[in-house]
Amino acid sequence: MKVRSFSHCGITVSDFNRAVKFYWEVFGCPLVGVADTPSDRVRSFFQVPADAPACKIGWIRVPGGGVLEIFEFQPQQPPIPIPWNRVGLTHISFNVRNLRRDNRRRQLADQTRTLGRA
Repeated sequence: MKVRSFSHCGITVSDFNRAVKFYWEVFGCPLVGVADTPSDRVRSFFQVPADAPACKIGWIRVPGGGVLEIFEFQPQQPPIPIPWNRVGLTHISFNVRNLRRDNRRRQLADQTRTLGRA
């Protein structure tokens, strides 16, 4: 089997609308779809143990064809620090141009560290 292209990665965020706004304003990545997941599926598939859990899912298109799949769960669990030497995903990265010339985008990009943790 050969990989044809990168498809997507999933990111759980604390504030769906803030995440959508961030990726649009900083990187120009549009929101191309949104879905609210039924509570029974949130309990069974995502294993969120709550009486009426909720999950909003959004698909943000990245130039070049990839997608960021963002999730906002209710109720939320608190974030945990992820050390670099723990096995698993540590970051995603975009190739960008003119970052040094665009001070506003650089300042907004600093928010990336807290996007899913605030």
